[in-house]
Amino acid sequence: MKRKVWLAIPLLLLACNMARAEEAALPLAQYAHESSDTAEEMMQRLRRAIKKDLQRNGPASAMTVCKSAAPVIAQDLSHETGWPVKRVSLHPRNVKLATADEWETRVLQDFDKRAAKGEDPNNIEFGEVVNDAQGKSYRYMRAMWARAVCLDCHGAANYMRDGVQSKLKLEYPDAQSIEYRVGDVVGGVSIRRPL
Repeated sequence: MKRKVWLAIPLLLLACNMARAEEAALPLAQYAHESSDTAEEMMQRLRRAIKKDLQRNGPASAMTVCKSAAPVIAQDLSHETGWPVKRVSLHPRNVKLATADEWETRVLQDFDKRAAKGEDPNNIEFGEVVNDAQGKSYRYMRAMWARAVCLDCHGAANYMRDGVQSKLKLEYPDAQSIEYRVGDVVGGVSIRRPL
């Protein structure tokens, strides 16, 4: 009888560990889903603001929308969700607001590889639990990619319309965020959810 009990204990422990792993996976799936929704909301709000300004005032003005509206949208979503939300890039136009940290850099580099292999940029995302200097958190990023309209300000110089190049030099003299083509990853929406 004792032998059966001793054999049952490891099985019971294994079952408990599997149950804990399942419970842990449920919140992570929820975090991934909520983060994806938040990133999509950020991009939708930004696209609407840019489209509205493009129709009214043209691409040179829309550049200002990216500069002023995107940080406000990210801040609003941060307040709404309780998690830091921001845009980052390997080639930021605004280095003070959009420079990627070490984790974001690694993820964006992977996004570039995935896009180069032909993965649909709408589906390029990544999330994981990290434990770093800021503590344990769920980190998530969704790729932001260049659409045709983005090339007015982020494409090759010969593609940019009148007024855009001069405004770009005035607003961002050290601009790195140019020479993109449709489908290129220009950055990402980055979310950190403390655990």
